[in-house]
Amino acid sequence: MADGVIVSSTLLRARSTARIVSELTGLTLSPADSTFDEWRAPTCVLGRSPAQYPDVYVEWRGRRTADPRSALPGGESLDEFHGRVRRAMATADLLAEAGRPVVVVAHRLLIGAVAAISAGTDDPVAVFDHARHFELRPAKSWTHEKRGTPYVHA
Repeated sequence: MADGVIVSSTLLRARSTARIVSELTGLTLSPADSTFDEWRAPTCVLGRSPAQYPDVYVEWRGRRTADPRSALPGGESLDEFHGRVRRAMATADLLAEAGRPVVVVAHRLLIGAVAAISAGTDDPVAVFDHARHFELRPAKSWTHEKRGTPYVHA
C-alpha cells in the first residue's frame, strides 16, 4: 500500500492538528489546501459576536435560503460553499483511489456538508443547514462511510 497522506485546510488550527496527526502516524503531510477551509463568513461579521452583527448581515441571513447564490462582501454564498465541498470530496476520493490512507483535517461546517452530501442531500441550502447543525467537537472525527476516509475536526 502506498504511503498515507494528510490533507488539511489552510487555517492555523487545522494545520497544527494535521502536523500532530502526521507526527503521531507517520503519514505524509501535504500542502494546505483552501478547498478544505471552513465556510467563509462575510467580513462584516468577523471578530463580532452575534449580538454585534450588523443589520445588513441579519437581513441577508433571512434571505440567503431564497437566493443561495447571494453573498456579502468577503463571504461565500451557499452555492459556492456547496461547490467547494464537492471539490474537497473529489480531492479526498482521488487520493483514496490511489490506494493510500487519507486523513482530512478540516472544520465542522465542511465536515457536516460532506456528511450531508454523502447521505444523499444535494441542495445547497439543505446541505448548509445540515452542516450548521452537525455535531462534532474539536479533535473528534467523522468517517466517510463509502471510502473510510476520516475527517478530523480541527
